[in-house]
Amino acid sequence: MQLVGDYAWRIADAPMKPIDASAASVAAREAKRTIHERVALPTWHGLNETEQRYMRALSELGSKAHPSQIAHLVAGGLPPESGRHAL
Repeated sequence: MQLVGDYAWRIADAPMKPIDASAASVAAREAKRTIHERVALPTWHGLNETEQRYMRALSELGSKAHPSQIAHLVAGGLPPESGRHAL
C-alpha cells in the first residue's frame, strides 16, 4: 500500500494537485510492476529447480491439491484427469 501511495503522490504531483482516479490507476500498475521486478523475480530465480517445480505444481493444481498430486507433478508426471504437459 505504501508503494501505491508513493507512486500516486508522485504521479498526481501532490500536494499541489489531488490524487485522482487516473493517477491511482497508473500508480497501482507501477507498484505491481515494481513488486514483480524487485521481489517476485529475484525470489523465483533464487529457488532451485525442485522448488520451482513445486511452485509450478501448486499453481497448476490450486489450493485444494493433495500432497500426493503435488509430489506426482514435481516428479515429472501429469496430474490425473489433466491433459496438460508435465512441468
